[in-house]
Amino acid sequence: MKKYLIFILILALILIAAGCDSNNAGSEPEEVDDTELADTVAPVIQGVTPIIVTLGDSISYKTGVVATDDMDDYPILTVDASGVDLSREGVYQVIYEAVDSSGNSASAETTVTIMPRSLIGLDQAYEMADKVLEEILTDEMTEEERLYAVWIYLHRIPYTDITYSDNYVDNAYYFLEKRAGNCHCYYAASRLLLERMGYMTIDVQNRDHAKLRHFWNLVSVDGGETWYHFDPCGWNWNDSDGLLFMVTDDFLVAFSYSHDFYSHDWVEDLYPATPKEHYGSYDINNDFVRFSDEYIQQAWDAKARNDEIEYNNEVDENAED
Repeated sequence: MKKYLIFILILALILIAAGCDSNNAGSEPEEVDDTELADTVAPVIQGVTPIIVTLGDSISYKTGVVATDDMDDYPILTVDASGVDLSREGVYQVIYEAVDSSGNSASAETTVTIMPRSLIGLDQAYEMADKVLEEILTDEMTEEERLYAVWIYLHRIPYTDITYSDNYVDNAYYFLEKRAGNCHCYYAASRLLLERMGYMTIDVQNRDHAKLRHFWNLVSVDGGETWYHFDPCGWNWNDSDGLLFMVTDDFLVAFSYSHDFYSHDWVEDLYPATPKEHYGSYDINNDFVRFSDEYIQQAWDAKARNDEIEYNNEVDENAED
C-alpha cells in the first residue's frame, strides 16, 4: 500500500511538469521596450542674463539661474567663469552648463562687465538731475512734451570729444555740469534724467567692428512693454536735427542707411524690438523726415550685408562722434 501511494505521487508530479511544459511551448520571452525609457532631451537653463558689477564686487553667478529637466529633478548646473578678473575693468565671457543623469547637456553664455567705481556718488548725480528737470519741465506738459524737453535740452549741448570716465554716473554728472562731452556723455545724461523721471532705459551701442563707436538709449514709457530709441547726440548732417527722438527700429536703420551706416549700426537681436508705429504725435518737430516702406526694406537688406563687414571704428569726417 505504501509503495502504491508513492507511485501515485510520482505520477502526479510528472503530469504537472508535463502540463507546465505544454503551456510554455511555442511562446517567446517578452522583450522590454527600452526606447520608451530612453532620455534624450537636454536640460533647459533659464535666467541667464548679462551681469554688470563694479571693481572689487563679488558675483553670485547662480542667483536667479535654474536648470530643469523633463526626467531628472536635479540636473547639475556648473558655471565656467575662469576668465573673469574682478580686479580689472573689461567685458568677460561666462558659460553655464547643465547635465542630467543621462548625460544630456545644455549650455548658455553671457557676459560680465566690470565697471570702474564712480567718482560721483549716485545721490550727487540725482541732485544734479533734479535741478535740470526742475528747470525744463512743467506740470502742464504731456508725457511726450516732457520727454522731448529732456531730448532737446541735451541735444542743444554742443558735442565735444571729451569723456570723463567709463562710468555713466560720472559722465552724466559732468556733462550736465560742464555742458560738454561725447556720445557716451549724451547717453549717460539721457539715462540719468529719464530714470530719474521713472522711465526704464536700456543702453545700446554699435556692434563690434562698426565704422565708429556710438552709444544711445532705448526708453520704455509703459514699464517695459514697448521701447523706442532716444538719441540726442548731435551730428553734422543737416537732416539730423530733431530726428532721433523716440524713433522706431525701422526709422533708425533708414536714417543710418541714408548716411552709409556711420551713425547707428547695432545688433538688433540683442535688444527688444520697437513697435512699427511711431511714438506720440511724431510731428513734435515739424521738419520730421519720413522714409518710405520700400526705402526701409532696402535699409534692412543693406544692414544685413553691412553686418558681415569688419571696420576699424574709424570716424568719418561727417560724423561728430
